[in-house]
Amino acid sequence: MNDLEQSQVKYDLLSRQLNDEFIEVLRVLESRLTLIHPQPDTLRRTLVDPKLNKLTEKRDDFILRCILDHAQNYSEERKAFFSENMKQFGQQNVRDACREVGITYFGNIDNLQGWLQSL
Repeated sequence: MNDLEQSQVKYDLLSRQLNDEFIEVLRVLESRLTLIHPQPDTLRRTLVDPKLNKLTEKRDDFILRCILDHAQNYSEERKAFFSENMKQFGQQNVRDACREVGITYFGNIDNLQGWLQSL
């Protein structure tokens, strides 16, 4: 029973630390992130000419299109896209599309953190 209670105490402590660190990360990112507002044409192009071809990838294709459209409209700003979803967003055609509009793609958190610290 003592071991269980100690585990609960440690869990609670780690949970609070994680929560605090997550909130801190959100504060840091808040000054560097931009909310993207999808446009109706973006949805149409997702349906008519998808970058990701599988039917099950339509949501990811829409996300990608929104990001690419936003990047084209704000070409003078530094841009990064982070997703560990390498299956869809790590595809070469997706990486090429990101590069064409000036987006640096990151598939792991360590590389993204290094990039953010270099800013």
